[in-house]
Amino acid sequence: MVALAKSQIPNDVASLEELLAWAASALFEAHGADRVLEIEGIAAVPAVEYTLINAPGGELRLVTRVSLPVAKAILTDTSKKPWKHTIPFSGNLALPTGYAQA
Repeated sequence: MVALAKSQIPNDVASLEELLAWAASALFEAHGADRVLEIEGIAAVPAVEYTLINAPGGELRLVTRVSLPVAKAILTDTSKKPWKHTIPFSGNLALPTGYAQA
């Protein structure tokens, strides 16, 4: 788990897209080496992926993928928003250096 207080989110994060890029980057820095089993019999995959790719037409794109563990109740408990069913990654980590609002 990477502990987070709302006050640590940089003030200049002004859109959902920026928030996602900031969060994915921080999560990658904290858990980028972690691997998880998603499908029985298939090799473990990175828990967090974060990379830049050159898309057609010269466009540069940030591509991220996160495999979050979630409670089984996500399938039946509609009283909670989906993100409230997430289970933190193991370990108690601080927000990586340079990510908190100064």
